Amino acid sequence: MRKLANWGFTADTTVDLSTFTTDMAAWFAAQPSLGDETWLLAYAEDGVIWGKLEHGKLALPQTDTPPLAPLTLLEARLFGETGEIHIWRTDDGFRACRVTEHASEFGAFDEWQRLWGTEADGTSNPGDGFTLLVDGQEGLRHAVPIDVRPHHFTKRHPRFQPALIQTRHYFQVDEKTGVTSIALSRLVSIKAESYNEYRERVKTDE
Repeated sequence: MRKLANWGFTADTTVDLSTFTTDMAAWFAAQPSLGDETWLLAYAEDGVIWGKLEHGKLALPQTDTPPLAPLTLLEARLFGETGEIHIWRTDDGFRACRVTEHASEFGAFDEWQRLWGTEADGTSNPGDGFTLLVDGQEGLRHAVPIDVRPHHFTKRHPRFQPALIQTRHYFQVDEKTGVTSIALSRLVSIKAESYNEYRERVKTDE
């Protein structure tokens, strides 16, 4: 069951990208606060890049992840509880939109989606606070910026994926037709949960 809340948003496309390609990590670290915890999810031509802001700097995995580089970056989202900065590549260079959350009469709802990863690679050291997750015979791998502990996995359900990402969908109402639709979706947070925690969450939401 979806729980509605009175959240709205403001979207600002006048984001200063003048120094973005000079030092991407420094640019992300210099952005205004998006909440107590802030994460980065980026897609590049050679894979997925996760990161998190810590002590005024952008922490990236130390192993098994592509570099954060302007030549290969396709899209990136810096996100937290209060907003998101979305950056994407166009034929004319990078564009960006800053989403800031505020109270609204229209509302929004959250959705939790599972990330790839049915086991953790204990032979790799992606760095403090990161966990290298592996999934499938193809060996899909990505280093998520959260601690996924052994108790989050279960032998009874070997395909269980304990890492989750939270997406928030904001509503808009057409003044002429009265039709309600999703105006914008953004990322909010990520977390890990065990199978038992998942079952309890499902019971609570029913």
